[in-house]
Amino acid sequence: MAHRFRYLRSIQRLIRFINDLPTLNDAQLKERIKIINVAMPKVNKATRQSIEHFKCLYLKQNNSWHGKGVVVELHGDKATVLIPQIAMMTQIKLSSNAKLEDEIKLKVSSINLVARSIDFKPL
Repeated sequence: MAHRFRYLRSIQRLIRFINDLPTLNDAQLKERIKIINVAMPKVNKATRQSIEHFKCLYLKQNNSWHGKGVVVELHGDKATVLIPQIAMMTQIKLSSNAKLEDEIKLKVSSINLVARSIDFKPL
């Protein structure tokens, strides 16, 4: 936190100096940092939800989408699969004996736009 504060203080002083404005004092700068730190989790959540929403829309509009997933974790007859093409991880039920790092061809089985969720099944 101290390093970040010194860095931001230097940047704000430089920007305000270039624009011929008075610099903020340490208390004012700390207050702005506190406000930003409170807001960032909400911004990150909104960004994540937006990305999920647009992935759902993309796959809904491209309902014949097929892709490949890589098994990254196994839990009995279920596998966690990474789908690099759309930067997603999902869990699917397997009917065959898959191993870690196996490639599996996938297709979309359902999309819930409200919940921003996509279900896949192996081909």
